[in-house]
Amino acid sequence: MYFDFKREKIQFYKIGDNHCPAHFHRAVEILYVIRGTKEVLINGESYTLQKGKVLFCLPWFIHSFKQSESGEQICVVIPCEYCLSF
Repeated sequence: MYFDFKREKIQFYKIGDNHCPAHFHRAVEILYVIRGTKEVLINGESYTLQKGKVLFCLPWFIHSFKQSESGEQICVVIPCEYCLSF
């Protein structure tokens, strides 16, 4: 597990099979499943997201995304500077 400095200060946007080891940051992370399924782990709880589902990961939550065979997702990271009132 690690603190993700890269996503701490920049906007991040990616379409594809988003996968990453366990990490956390102050930013809000949103994952939308375009195709297939996506296995995610958030604060020790495992979830399987189906096509059309959205994951909203709050700041400081430890999370990871497993690699999928034929899945595709949109991942958006919103830096904490944009969420001050949140």
